[in-house]
Amino acid sequence: MQHDARQVTVEDADAVGLLDAARARQPYARPGWTPAAGAPFVVLREGGRPVAGAALEPDHPTPGRWYVSAVCVEPDASPAAGSNLVDALEAIAHDGGGTHLRFDATAFLVDGGLGLTPRGYVTGPPYDGNADVEVWTERLLGD
Repeated sequence: MQHDARQVTVEDADAVGLLDAARARQPYARPGWTPAAGAPFVVLREGGRPVAGAALEPDHPTPGRWYVSAVCVEPDASPAAGSNLVDALEAIAHDGGGTHLRFDATAFLVDGGLGLTPRGYVTGPPYDGNADVEVWTERLLGD
C-alpha cells in the first residue's frame, strides 16, 4: 500500500485525530502525553487517511539529537505503516541536521509496531523517570 508522509503541527486535524484515537484505546496515553502546542508532528497517510504519526523535535540543548514521542499507529493500518513512519521520521531528522534519533515510546511499539531493533536502535530504561515512557531507543542516523 502506498504511504505519504507530511510534517504538520500537533494542531493539524490529522494529528489531533491520531492522538485522540490513541488516547481512547491506549492506557499509556495519559492527558500529559500530548505534545506541546505548536510541536512538529509527522502524519503518515494510507489510502487517503491518517494511519500513523508522531511528534518529532530537535533536542535544543543537545545538537544533533532529535526526539520522537507520542507515537500513534492505527490498529487497522497496513503492516508497513509503522516502518514507513520510521523512514519518514529518520529522513526529516537527518535532513534537519540530526545525527541521532531517539524514540520515547512504550515497549510494545519498539519492536511490535515499529520494528526498531532490526534497524539498529539500542533500547534503554525509562528516560528521566518519566512514567509515561516505558523505554527509549536510539540510533545514529546514516549519512
